[in-house]
Amino acid sequence: MALTPMMRQYVEIKDKYQDCILFYRLGDFYEMFFEDAKTASKELELVLTGRECGLEERAPMCGIPFHAASNYISRLVAKGYKVAICEQVEDPAQAKGIVKRDVIKVITPGTFSEGNGEEEYKNTYIMAIYSQDGYYGIASSDISTGEFKTTFFKELKTTLLDEVSKISPKEVIVDINFDEELINEIHNISNALITKKDILHFNCTDEELINQFSEVEVVGLDLRSKIASSVLLKYILDTQKMSLSNINILETYDIVNYMTIDSSSRRNLELTENLRDKTKKGSLILVLDKTATAMGVRTLRKWIEEPLIKKDETENRLTSVEELYNNTYINEEIREALKDVYDIERIVGKISNKNVNARDLVSLKSSLQKLPAIKAVLNGLNAPLLREWY
Repeated sequence: MALTPMMRQYVEIKDKYQDCILFYRLGDFYEMFFEDAKTASKELELVLTGRECGLEERAPMCGIPFHAASNYISRLVAKGYKVAICEQVEDPAQAKGIVKRDVIKVITPGTFSEGNGEEEYKNTYIMAIYSQDGYYGIASSDISTGEFKTTFFKELKTTLLDEVSKISPKEVIVDINFDEELINEIHNISNALITKKDILHFNCTDEELINQFSEVEVVGLDLRSKIASSVLLKYILDTQKMSLSNINILETYDIVNYMTIDSSSRRNLELTENLRDKTKKGSLILVLDKTATAMGVRTLRKWIEEPLIKKDETENRLTSVEELYNNTYINEEIREALKDVYDIERIVGKISNKNVNARDLVSLKSSLQKLPAIKAVLNGLNAPLLREWY
C-alpha cells in the first residue's frame, strides 16, 4: 500500500526536519502525525486519534487550533523541543492537486521570544561554541532584543563553563565532534538544549556576516570568534527564514573585563534567582530592582551577572548612580517619564520578525513620545555616563 498524496507530502517535509515536531497546517488546525503525534499528545495532554494514510494502520494524529498555537508552542519549547511551522504556500484556488506547503519557521528554545511573566524580564540567549588551536570562540544572541556578542579565550573547561553559567543560554550549538563529557556538563549547568552541527560546513561567509553587521566589526575578529558568530548567524537565519534587521551590531568583549564567578558560587549566591524554584523571590536582584521598565531590569540583571573589574568603568557607573541618588527630584522625574515606556527592544524585534500586532505598535508610539522628556531631564545632569546617554 502507498501513502495518500497528502500524507506523502507530510512525510517529505518531515524528512527535512527530523529533530522537530512538525505543525502541519490543515484548515484551521495544526496537525501532528506518527511519532510527533504521540509525543505532542503526551506533552500537551491532547487526545490521540488516527487518520487514514494509505497504510494498513491509521496514522496516529493529534491537533491544535492554529489561533491558539503560541501557548502550545511555548509549552513544547519549555520542555526542550523544536517546533517546525508548516503552512500553505500556495493559493488553494489555484492549486493543482495537493496545496503546496512548506516550513516557514522553526522555533527552538533559543529562538522563542514570546515569553510571559518573569521571562519578559530575562534575555533568551542562544549560543554557539567553537574550539580550535587551544582556544574557544563563543557567540551568543537574543534575537528578541537584537543583541549579538562574541569573545574568545584559552581552552580551559572551567572558563567555558563559567561563561555558559553567566550567559545561561536556552540552546547551545556545538560541533558534531565536540567532547561529550563537556556537553553533559554544559547541559547540567544551563539545562540548555544542545544542537549539534558540522561546523566546518555549517556557517556563513564573510560577505554574509558583513551584510548583517559591518565590515569594520567583522574584519578584526579573531578566527574562533568569527566562526562561532558565523555558525550562530547561520542557525538563526535558517530557523527564522528571514533576515532580522534588528540584529545589526556585533559586539566583541573580553572576559577579563568582568569579575569571574564560577557556576557554583553564582548559584549559591542567588544573584538573580533562588535555589528552590528559580524565581526572583529571595534573590539579590529582587532587593536591588527598582527599575521602571523591562529593558531596565534586563540591564540590571546583566550588571549583577557581570560585575565590572576596571576601576575607571566602575567609578564612572558609581558616579552616575550617586548623582541620581542625590537628586531625588530628578530621579523621580525620570521614573515618571519611564512609566509609559514599554519594551522597545522586543517590539522592534517583533517588527523585524514580522510578528508585531496593533497593540505593540501603540505601545511603541507611546514609548517614543516619552523620549524628549527623558532627554530633557538627562541634559541637566553632569555624570559622563548619563551625558553619554543624552
